[in-house]
Amino acid sequence: ESELQGSASSCDLVAKLQEKITEEEMIIHRKHEEACQAKEQMYVDPSSGYKVFTEYAHLQRGKCCGSACRHCPYGHVNVK
Repeated sequence: ESELQGSASSCDLVAKLQEKITEEEMIIHRKHEEACQAKEQMYVDPSSGYKVFTEYAHLQRGKCCGSACRHCPYGHVNVK
């Protein structure tokens, strides 16, 4: 059984998840969340400098584009 399952509170779950991801991943998560809340199509990845489409942008498109995007809300169904 996963250590993240069971009767842990949401605070415990968040704490355990934070232990498992890097600081860089947390920064990317925060940038993505902020961009989505602001209804922005993209944000700049702090490590690479590349522009990354937000989940908000993908939802506006309405389908998976097939490019294996980081924040695809469609489960990468069109990626070959």
